[in-house]
Amino acid sequence: GWNAAANMYLTRWLGVTGDFSGAYSQGLHFTTYTGGPVVSMHKGQFSPFAHFLIGGAHASFSGIGNNGMAMMFGGGLDMGNKQFAVRLFQMDWLSTRFDGFTDNNNVRVSTGVLLRF
Repeated sequence: GWNAAANMYLTRWLGVTGDFSGAYSQGLHFTTYTGGPVVSMHKGQFSPFAHFLIGGAHASFSGIGNNGMAMMFGGGLDMGNKQFAVRLFQMDWLSTRFDGFTDNNNVRVSTGVLLRF
């Protein structure tokens, strides 16, 4: 799978995040597209953060798809300088709702490289 996000900070500690992800397994495709507030604290090279994101999800199997709602609450820890950083970890609790069925038993864990502008 993959995960991509863009943050824009309105103050030193409060910002807005757009988050997009996809996971694929044996013909099943699952994508999310969410956005919402992020709170971060910058201490030296470390930046812990927490966010609440809400948006949509799309699940498909063998070309038949369905759209639903996605909600994530989580956070993580970044390490680096003003231009380049590494996301040491990000963990999100993911709740989805498709056609009246709610699934609250999902966890998403990711790591990666950050480019800061």
